[in-house]
Amino acid sequence: MVDTVADPDYVTASASRERLELANEAGSLDLALDAADTIQGQDSLEKMLVHEMAVLHRGMMKAATRMNEELYAAAGRDEGSREAANVRACRLAGAISRLSATFQQGLLTLQRKRTGGNHHVTVKHIYQQVNVKEGGQAVVAGDTVTRGRGERRRGMIENEQ
Repeated sequence: MVDTVADPDYVTASASRERLELANEAGSLDLALDAADTIQGQDSLEKMLVHEMAVLHRGMMKAATRMNEELYAAAGRDEGSREAANVRACRLAGAISRLSATFQQGLLTLQRKRTGGNHHVTVKHIYQQVNVKEGGQAVVAGDTVTRGRGERRRGMIENEQ
């Protein structure tokens, strides 16, 4: 990929202007600009992605506001009206969930783009010894294997003395 932002030509400038106009028409210009500044957008693709994410965020928050209005308004209504408001609120909750998932996928896409898809995982093992004296109790949590009375169990062991 070529970084066209560092040395823009006419096409790059025009595309940037169009991105900003679209974000403005979607009602998310300030969110889009702030998001692009926050991630320090390195190229046009990253800026386009965060502008899309700004629109998703705005839509999600507006839908959450509308869902809450439906739930509050349903409180003083008759049963039929409450049921209709509940259906609308549930539909909005589904839309909010999808918007949220798409927004989070955008964050992962940005991370993959910047890291080349590489993930680094560090696994640390911590060994701990617990001494329990007579009359005391201990709870051992985590994935444990115990053997007793000829059987093998996996899971959590409680109140072992």
